Amino acid sequence: MKRYGRRIRRAQKVLSRKEKGSKSRKKARLLLAGRWQDYTGAKDDWRWNLAKALVDRCYLIAYEDLRMGNMMKNHSLARAIQDASWSGFWDKVEWKAKRKGVLTVAVDPEYSIQECPVCHAKHEVALSERTFACPSCGYAAQRYLKAALIMLQRALIGIGMPNSRMWRYLRWGNVPANRVGPSLAMYR
Repeated sequence: MKRYGRRIRRAQKVLSRKEKGSKSRKKARLLLAGRWQDYTGAKDDWRWNLAKALVDRCYLIAYEDLRMGNMMKNHSLARAIQDASWSGFWDKVEWKAKRKGVLTVAVDPEYSIQECPVCHAKHEVALSERTFACPSCGYAAQRYLKAALIMLQRALIGIGMPNSRMWRYLRWGNVPANRVGPSLAMYR
C-alpha cells in the first residue's frame, strides 16, 4: 500500500505545479484520479480476499467492537486506523459469513486485557507487560492470547453456547493451541 501512497503523492505534486485551466493540468488531474482509483481498488480487493480466507477457515468469528472515535484521537495512529478501514472490513466479513452460514459476533472489548479467563477477576496490567499472571487463581498466559480467550468466552455467551466443548477448555485455562488463533476464531 505504501507504493500506492508514493504514486499518489507524486501525482499530487505534478498536479500542483500545473497552471490552472491548462490541458496539462486536466491530464494531471485525471492521472491523480486514476492513482486514487488504483489504490482504493487494491485495498478493497485485499479486504475481500482476507474476508473470504477467514470465512472459509472458521465456524465462528468473534471480533472486538472497537470505538473508532476514541482511537482516532491518537494522531500518531489515526492515519493507519483510517487507512485500514476496519468497519468496512468487518462489513465484508459479515456479508461473506452470512452467505456461507458462519457466525460472526461483535464482542465488547471492555477489560479484555485485565480480566482473568479462569476466575474472571480484574487486575491492572501495564501496557509494557506482555504476560498476564492472575494473583487470584495463578493462571498465567501471554497477554494477547488471554484477551483472545476472554473474547471467545464472551462470543460463546453472546450466541447462547456457554456450555459448549470449547467453553470447558477455556474454563480451566487449558486451551489446545490449534483451536484458538489470532483471529479469535474456532477453526474447522
